[in-house]
Amino acid sequence: MAREAARERPDLIHRVITLGTPVVGGPKYTVVARRFHRRGIDIAAIEAEIELRNQISLRTPVTAIYSRADAVVAWEACIDHNGTDVEHVEVRTTHIGFGFSAEVYKIIAQRLADDDKPSCQSPADETAPQFGRQHWR
Repeated sequence: MAREAARERPDLIHRVITLGTPVVGGPKYTVVARRFHRRGIDIAAIEAEIELRNQISLRTPVTAIYSRADAVVAWEACIDHNGTDVEHVEVRTTHIGFGFSAEVYKIIAQRLADDDKPSCQSPADETAPQFGRQHWR
């Protein structure tokens, strides 16, 4: 959801941080894929729609936190090969563990703190420095 909000309204979203989020295939590369298929949900159509959406580049920086030990989402599906401003960070946790991992919270805190550092860019018509733009998180 955060990636799509950033894609649609980059003026409101300053950074996206994902935790074990598949950016390719949707549910296709998760443990729920078989269940979706049995219920008649067209996983290939979902994958095609995601691929179509991914053709619209994100202009918002993304920190994609993933784990090879996830066991719910295939870690390879969390790697964004299309994004131009994506940082991939591997952690050692399970899918449920993303919400409880001190390592994950530290990464999130560092990225958000980096975003709050003042920008010293001065507009051409002003002499005072302009500080970081207001943004939603």
